[in-house]
Amino acid sequence: MRREWIIPVLLTPTVSVNGGADVFWRFSRSDAIYAPPGYVEIPPSHAGSAFVATALDVNIEWHIQRHLTFGASYVHFFTGGYVHAAGGSDVNYLSTTLSFQF
Repeated sequence: MRREWIIPVLLTPTVSVNGGADVFWRFSRSDAIYAPPGYVEIPPSHAGSAFVATALDVNIEWHIQRHLTFGASYVHFFTGGYVHAAGGSDVNYLSTTLSFQF
């Protein structure tokens, strides 16, 4: 389950910044955490909370010209007790993209 809030801000006519928060929950305490290919990353635990993590993100987008856009994102995951009990910890992600649209 996921909830998201986004707050956009236009810095210049070609540069925008937005940020938000995502809250991740397991569907039930019998559910696991799955990696993108579909295998179990963290097995189910009935003892812990269904709460998985809260992710805070900041994104910047620069429209360099009509067909070219640069983007950068930073995300920090504040993981909950269920992830910590399985040996996990908070995680940081940084990504950049360069998009060409024709």
